[in-house]
Amino acid sequence: MNNDNKKDNYEHNKPAGLFADKAYEATPNNANSTLKSAVTESVETQDNQSLSTTTSMTRKTIASGEPLKLAVVGHTNTGKTSILRTLLRDVYFGEVKNEAATTRHVEQAKLTDNQTGEVLVVLYDTPGLEDASGLMDWLEDNTASRRDGIERLQQFLAADIAQGGDALNINSNEDYSQEAKVIRQLLASDMVIYVVDAREPVLGKYKDELAILSWAAIPVMPVFNFTDAQDANIDEWQTMLARRNLHISTRFDSVAFEFNDEMRLWQNLATMLTHSEMLEQLMARRTEDWAQLNDEANIIIADF
Repeated sequence: MNNDNKKDNYEHNKPAGLFADKAYEATPNNANSTLKSAVTESVETQDNQSLSTTTSMTRKTIASGEPLKLAVVGHTNTGKTSILRTLLRDVYFGEVKNEAATTRHVEQAKLTDNQTGEVLVVLYDTPGLEDASGLMDWLEDNTASRRDGIERLQQFLAADIAQGGDALNINSNEDYSQEAKVIRQLLASDMVIYVVDAREPVLGKYKDELAILSWAAIPVMPVFNFTDAQDANIDEWQTMLARRNLHISTRFDSVAFEFNDEMRLWQNLATMLTHSEMLEQLMARRTEDWAQLNDEANIIIADF
């Protein structure tokens, strides 16, 4: 494929969710995935637009036949990357460590129909939200409560604390550049999966995270990870989520994988969409693939 064709292909497939044309500029990756069902690439999130520019964005919503742009967000160490590895069937996607802030930039992956090659879902692995409470304090102090949530998030993205590095005042200890990467991706996505470590108690920082996510004005679905743990607090979490009008959630344990849990995840997401054809196609293809794997496994067992 020559460079012109690569450019045309990238322009055709670049993200087109909410405010995607302004939220960031994606950098295409020339490396091809070894899997038929997933293509991954790194996405550099940059926001050099002024506030006056960002406030003029035109809202877009997912249309029939378009891939779903799905951001995966959550606190640090909740297992976002591990869940994505399971969904992608790719154990090498991203980086997983037993320490905070392992993911430092947005990673993109595409779920495709392995028969037609059609892109069905574009997934975005985002950095962990490390200090949502501090960010909420800044938003309360520096943005007008009468403005809508998107305008307040745009005002944050235009501030120095969202840029990090040399943009910060030398005497400032505030650096929310990682949170800014998450918010830019929110504004460029159609939906959000909010990954919850079911072992964690419901703390104020998680409530602040959900409040900030709600300001992006796109559907949010909580996904409980590590649900097989004896100290899981799912009932407590569901009570808190219901108080925030988040009544649709699902369980998806990245350690103890169950195929039916994955199907429920896609089904629940589909109920929140006006156009869910792509998810329905994905579910049908994955069901076929799972049945084939099951048949092949039975043959191997019988031969043994």
